[in-house]
Amino acid sequence: MTGRCKARTWPQRRYLSTDAEFHTFGRQVARLEEDGMAICTYVAAEPCATFPGRFQEAAANGRLDLVFLSQVFYTSVRGAQSPHELSSAASRLSPQPPEPGLP
Repeated sequence: MTGRCKARTWPQRRYLSTDAEFHTFGRQVARLEEDGMAICTYVAAEPCATFPGRFQEAAANGRLDLVFLSQVFYTSVRGAQSPHELSSAASRLSPQPPEPGLP
């Protein structure tokens, strides 16, 4: 044994989030993007007044594997307006069948 893992090809995942998430999440997603394992669409948290509509529009624009949203934005310490409306936008996404080869 050489001690190396065999490279495995995973389907690229699509994420939706904001540009105001905590550093830990941003760092993890950035690493997945660097490895070509994910593509993340970031919706600007500012201006706050138009954020809910912009986030819902982004959620409706395509197949997503993950929608990640904090109730409080890290960059401004403001709360996301209408978190229930935003979560309902994510719940309207149609579930996709699992891709072959995924655990």
